[in-house]
Amino acid sequence: LPVDLNSKYLRGFGISKKKRINGWGQRMQIGFPDAWGVLDSAMKNNIFPGAQVFIAKDKKIFFSGGFGHYTYDNGSPPVTDESIYDIASITKVLSITPVIMKLISRKQLSLDQPVYLFFPDFTGGNKENVTIRHLLIHSSGIKSYHRFFMEEKYSSRNEVLDEIIAMDLESSPGSKFSYSDLGIILLMEIAEKVSHRSLDNMTKA
Repeated sequence: LPVDLNSKYLRGFGISKKKRINGWGQRMQIGFPDAWGVLDSAMKNNIFPGAQVFIAKDKKIFFSGGFGHYTYDNGSPPVTDESIYDIASITKVLSITPVIMKLISRKQLSLDQPVYLFFPDFTGGNKENVTIRHLLIHSSGIKSYHRFFMEEKYSSRNEVLDEIIAMDLESSPGSKFSYSDLGIILLMEIAEKVSHRSLDNMTKA
């Protein structure tokens, strides 16, 4: 871990890799032919230039290795089992997405509910057509990113939220896919409004 999460999971916590197996040459020892085929195809078709693979179960490490390179540039360093990736957005997959799925399964939310039901000011310029589904699949048309932390005028969470709600859409809802951190912020706020619990609390349950 690059940061302290709580008193149990501190900076530096992780799985100790007692046995390392590197690269293409060793992968057939492990099996998983379908997984390797997906990896081969993705790299061949320029979906990503390289990957790091780690497979473990019941505290036993089956595979740890790197494939391809950091970028598509000639001379780009190869990916190894020591390569470090920024995985900040994995929180979207492991926290807010399953929380929303749980709320939908409990019928506390619906995929096609419009966002303005939770934020009455989120209207105009086609914003009233943005739904929970759009936020989940990044097709809302909401701006991708904004460096709120670089601007002193935003000193509270509510100020950031109000700014996102006031922003114009960059495209019509559902017209194209464009990764949006700001859409996920709205999604988190909706989850907390519906459940009356913090996202941190919900993800521990």
